Amino acid sequence: MLHSCLTRWKKEVNEDQQGLREDIEDVMNQINEMYNDPSLTQVCYHLYAVLVHEGEAAGGHYWAYINSLATAKWLKFNDISVSEVTWEEVERESMGDHHMASAYCLIYLDKSQREWINCSDEAYCLSPDMQLVVDKDNQELQDEIKEYDDKQQKSQLVPSFSEDARHLGPHPDVTGNESQPAESTLQGLGFPRVLK
Repeated sequence: MLHSCLTRWKKEVNEDQQGLREDIEDVMNQINEMYNDPSLTQVCYHLYAVLVHEGEAAGGHYWAYINSLATAKWLKFNDISVSEVTWEEVERESMGDHHMASAYCLIYLDKSQREWINCSDEAYCLSPDMQLVVDKDNQELQDEIKEYDDKQQKSQLVPSFSEDARHLGPHPDVTGNESQPAESTLQGLGFPRVLK
């Protein structure tokens, strides 16, 4: 009796194990074929940037790795420092097991957008609509700087020496040879006509 119970339980366990193996194999096949869907292979993407955070949820440090389209090299942007790095370093510092650092955002570019991929000078590789936004913003900044400079210049103007020195009349120049108005003598000594 015990023998028949153990045999039956063994058969049930073996059937359960076989069912689990088949389920695992099915899931693995689904994972392996997930990206073979033709609708997912229509667009080829290029990993352009990896944004990394080191620390905890309450605080830490951020930096970015960007793949230069012009040179096909990875650059690390860390505060004011920019350095060339290897793909191995990008991988190591993005996987979550190096100094509590891990990637929190990946940025991909659509390779079919040739104006991005073929751009030799990345600073000027903007879409036309984005270029308009940048140009407008730059012009507004230039206008603001000019307005500020004009206000500063107007607030610092004082009366010229010519207005204050006219009442002094002619007097000898620094060499004592001839009389000149005080205004020209002051300018001859290097004093400005208008103080700013």
